[in-house]
Amino acid sequence: MRDLELLSAHFLTCQLPQHKTYLRKYFTGPIQERLVVYFLVFPYDGRFRRYYNNIIDHTGLYCSERWIYNLLKRFSTLEQRMTRAEIEKDHVTVALIKSGKWQAKKDSTTQLDDGKTDNHQQQAAQLPTI
Repeated sequence: MRDLELLSAHFLTCQLPQHKTYLRKYFTGPIQERLVVYFLVFPYDGRFRRYYNNIIDHTGLYCSERWIYNLLKRFSTLEQRMTRAEIEKDHVTVALIKSGKWQAKKDSTTQLDDGKTDNHQQQAAQLPTI
């Protein structure tokens, strides 16, 4: 199935799925939106260098490794936090994320407006440092 997605290059022209439109508030611009669609179609497999090379080969966009890494990290953090909030039925966090007001701090923990703390050390361990 992934081979057909790659051959059709549908990820270059398709829109974000309806349930993922909140990502437009965090990723502005046409290039970032194309990369978010790419991240959704081809999930990160844990090998950054190979994933980065595939992005360049599949999309034809040359971007720095650091920029792709930052986008991927931001995307992963948002998706993991959204998934966790939906599982825990934390409607406040879901509303914050969908409204574009949720922000992860640069340190290892994130303070949310409702006073809850979210630990990001496990998420940071999934992405390698460059």
